[in-house]
Amino acid sequence: MKTKAFLIAAPGSGSGKTLITCGVLEAFKKRGLRCRAFKCGPDYIDPMFHKKVLNIPCKNLDTFFTGKELTNSIFTDGAEKYDISVLEGVMGLYDGAGGITDLASSYDLARVLGVDIVIVIDAKGMSRTVLSLIKGLLADDSEHRIKGVILNRMSVSLCSLIEEEIEKLGIKCFGCFPEDKELDLKSRHLGLVGPDEIDNIELIIEKAGAQAERTLKLDELSGLETSLKGDVKKLYPESPVKTPGELKIGVSMDEAFCFYYEDNLELLKRMGAEVVSFSPLHDSALPEDIDGIYLIGGYPELYLNELSSNTGMIKSIRDFYKAKKPIIAECGGFMYLTESITDDNGQNAEMVNIIKSRTRYKGRSTHFGYVEITGRDSNNFLKGTTARGHEFHYYESEDEGKCAKAVKPVTGRSWDCVHAAANFWAGFPHVYFYSDTDFVKNFLEAALKAGKDRIYI
Repeated sequence: MKTKAFLIAAPGSGSGKTLITCGVLEAFKKRGLRCRAFKCGPDYIDPMFHKKVLNIPCKNLDTFFTGKELTNSIFTDGAEKYDISVLEGVMGLYDGAGGITDLASSYDLARVLGVDIVIVIDAKGMSRTVLSLIKGLLADDSEHRIKGVILNRMSVSLCSLIEEEIEKLGIKCFGCFPEDKELDLKSRHLGLVGPDEIDNIELIIEKAGAQAERTLKLDELSGLETSLKGDVKKLYPESPVKTPGELKIGVSMDEAFCFYYEDNLELLKRMGAEVVSFSPLHDSALPEDIDGIYLIGGYPELYLNELSSNTGMIKSIRDFYKAKKPIIAECGGFMYLTESITDDNGQNAEMVNIIKSRTRYKGRSTHFGYVEITGRDSNNFLKGTTARGHEFHYYESEDEGKCAKAVKPVTGRSWDCVHAAANFWAGFPHVYFYSDTDFVKNFLEAALKAGKDRIYI
């Protein structure tokens, strides 16, 4: 089955991929096309912008997490009902796991899916040098996936002069995106500032779409296509849930907790769980009748006073834990469960205090990148098997746990991580659920048992 699709990549981060991706999606949407967005790699923030444009979740695609076949299945599942799919790359085109391989790079994803690549080049201050940059990128394009470029921050007049020279290299110039200081997506240490933190985000997206309509060759972009090769049946592993409505999983979801993989939630649903969102910031207690909690990552450090003062929610989570109902907490969710958090200004606030450890700002990223996580015993959700995930955080905890081992995939560097027990899993790594569906199955089995037994201590 053929589908319209292409991947927007770049020579490096900060080239303007996200803004131009949003502009292209907005322009296609205004043309009446049913669009789907995907993000290459483990990023959580760029998908928020895609969702802001389309009002439907963006899916992550990551060949380190899920390999060739399963990545194709996830793509097929996401793309098959839409007119066109736009994939946004990660970092530089050939930058992959460990910094010295192309595994899980934008190019690797394009190669695995068979999609064409469009390169966004930040051309401010350049003219003919753009040609040398393009030649360098083409030199490593063994599968001839690169079909053209978009020249970001270049004027229309200069683009029209250099376009013919670019096309002599055997690729298209799909137009330019002239510099506009009003089209600014600000950054912080983990990436872009979230779209809901930008006051005029709707106007920025609208203007980006109008710019794309004026100066990009959208008809030619929308002609790029690939074949869907995945088997969607592979996305439905065996589930312990046999009866609809039998199991409810509460997922934290608000301004403080907003980092998650869409397919993690999809997998919970595919395995029979009803997903119920709640807000540690705004709700006074957990939802009634939930059987498990999934505390996702985010920026709890930006909301210390609000989280600390919501004593009703803190008590509700403590009671849930004491009742031996299962909890998964990752990164920001893990930080929330510690004794306290101290932010980069030295402000300290008490948190849930299930984990006897204090968390504070480190001043630099620690344990950045992909990890393979192996459970050390059979008394937790990762029962001696290995899942894949990602870490990226500027905070450290006095005790990050010793119930699992994290290993970097290329260097082999390892460290202890995760606090775990039969009903509990909390640590800095974000686990991608499809990388080890038994991890999810064990969590749901624990939730089913807790829901039936109602054991309290």
